[in-house]
Formats: sequence, structure tokens, C-alpha cells
Amino acid sequence: MSKTNGAVLERARAVFACRCLRALGLALLVLAAPSHRLIAQSLLRVGFGGAAGIASALGDARSGYGHGPIAQGELTLRRAGSALAIRLDAAYLHIRGANAFGVAFPATNVLVFAAGGTARIGPAGRALVPYVLGGAGAYNVQDALPLAPYRTRFGIHAGAGGALRLGQAALFVEARLIHVAGQPSLDILPVVMGLRWVP
Repeated sequence: MSKTNGAVLERARAVFACRCLRALGLALLVLAAPSHRLIAQSLLRVGFGGAAGIASALGDARSGYGHGPIAQGELTLRRAGSALAIRLDAAYLHIRGANAFGVAFPATNVLVFAAGGTARIGPAGRALVPYVLGGAGAYNVQDALPLAPYRTRFGIHAGAGGALRLGQAALFVEARLIHVAGQPSLDILPVVMGLRWVP
């Protein structure tokens, strides 16, 4: 094959490739034009927030523990317009020990990593949004003593809350019941107030 024929062939290939790319681009534009609204609606919305409050021991745990502070952070994932959301929580609790029967019980630290879900109650678009939540996770329990190890236990939680929408943010109050399995088991009631960003 001569150099002239080779140059012509290369030019023809280049022209054909350009035309194919142009056709592909036009096809993508045609497909994207009517479906952009559907794509936007199917995207996940990511929210996050933080809160602080008081945690109280319940049930049999009240004989050894009292109240203490709690701080928590959250990450939520939901589809636009959906009442349901996936929620990941991380929290730290410090529950003070009680002085019962002349015995001073040590305080307890609890480091929580939990996953669960939330469900909005009622229609969307309201300023005040009630919701319920539930989930399970790893509860790392430590006696507040020098060099005391953490003991990882399984725990479940369920609760309810209310959020006041302020544009893309929301003030919220939330309470949940926590049951941590083990010997002995541990039941806790945290009540928190915080701020979350809600897309």
C-alpha cells in the first residue's frame, strides 16, 4: 500500500470516528433531556447531625448506675421524597455509678456504633416532623477504672423524635430505649437535643 493510500485510509478512519462520537453525544443528549428529572429524584440525599443530652439507667441497672452525659453523631441516607432513611450512629455515654447499699459502683463508659433506620410520620413538607427510629449495633462497655478494657456487646434500640425544619437544617429532640445484652444486661434511656443538616 502506497503512502498516499495509507494517508487517505487514516483520514477516513478519523472522520468515521468523529462522526461516531458526534452521533453518540447527540444520542446521550436526547436520552438525558427527558430523564434528567427522574435521575435527580433517584439520587440519594445525605444528611448529618450531632446532639447531646442525658442518659439514664433503667430497670435492674438503676441499682448500680445513675445518670450521665451523652454525645452522638449521625449520618443519614435516603431517596429524595422518601419517608424512610438509613441512619448510622456513633455515640459516647458516661453513666455515673450509684452508691447503693453502702457500695460505690464505678461509672460506666459506653462507645456505640449502630445502624438502623428512621421513618417519618405524616406527609412531607411540614415544618414539624415527627419520626420513629430503630436499629442495632456494637456497644463497647467499659468500667471507668484505670486500664479497664472495653467489652463489646450487642445492643438494640428503638425510639421516637421530632424535628423542626429550618430550611436545610432542623432542630430535633429524640429519645430512645437501648438494651445491651450481656451478664448483666444494661438498659439505658438517652434523651438528646441537637441539630442536623437535611438536604
